Amino acid sequence: MSISGTESPVLLTSKTLIGEPIMSKNPTRLSAAMFALTCLGATQALAESSFQRTCTDISFTTNNGTATLSATCTNGAGQPVKSSLVLVGLQNMDGTLVQASGDSTFQKTCNDSKLTVSPNKTEVLLSAACKTKTGAMKPAKLSLDAIRNDGGTLAYEPWAQWWSIGSSSFQRTCSNIAYEQKNGVPTLKASCENGTQQPVSSSLVLKGIQNSDGDLSLGVLESSFQKTCNDSKVALAADKSRVLLSASCKTKQGTMKPTTFVLDGIKNQNGQLAYER
Repeated sequence: MSISGTESPVLLTSKTLIGEPIMSKNPTRLSAAMFALTCLGATQALAESSFQRTCTDISFTTNNGTATLSATCTNGAGQPVKSSLVLVGLQNMDGTLVQASGDSTFQKTCNDSKLTVSPNKTEVLLSAACKTKTGAMKPAKLSLDAIRNDGGTLAYEPWAQWWSIGSSSFQRTCSNIAYEQKNGVPTLKASCENGTQQPVSSSLVLKGIQNSDGDLSLGVLESSFQKTCNDSKVALAADKSRVLLSASCKTKQGTMKPTTFVLDGIKNQNGQLAYER
């Protein structure tokens, strides 16, 4: 998934509205999927994008603050069709583009939600009855991953990706783990040991959990990187194996940092850009 530093990308026409596109000479060429695998030891990653093989005129826009990928894609009849796709879940994390999770929505169509800790404390399961597209209720469960005990406070792992995240560890040092929903907000509650072994009451809003036709799954929200990054553009690798999104992003110190992100998991679905399922 990493990109060779000697590879010459084919620059595409950019339609970004937030500044003239510029290309960093030495961008950080590491995809978020590989970053997750490296840092979290995860075993499953989002599939590489394939749309670039059958789409042309690939460009990036930020109309009305929404990050959008546009292209002309060949449909099943071999005809070119204009298509666009809102880039979801991309964030600026201290000057680096990463994939992150968004707000949960499962609570709107699921009920009887509860949490269960496995006997060996290796897993925390969220179970619920969720409505399918046909209106039927279906039992569903999902392992709550990437949650830790951070000095007595429940927190998500800082680099947790929605498609590729490590197992939770908080259950080893927290007790009284429970699920609570107030004002429609799904919340995880527990009593967690802090640095001095004292129990501290803590809670964490569950993010990114969706009802996918009766199955609990992790989803994403709209991208936010465009709010703190500029000079954004897309570039196509010479062999059409990858599509790169590059930008200049603001760090916590306020400096601008060049960064590059591989757009993974996007396909040409009969002339329409779509995410892999």
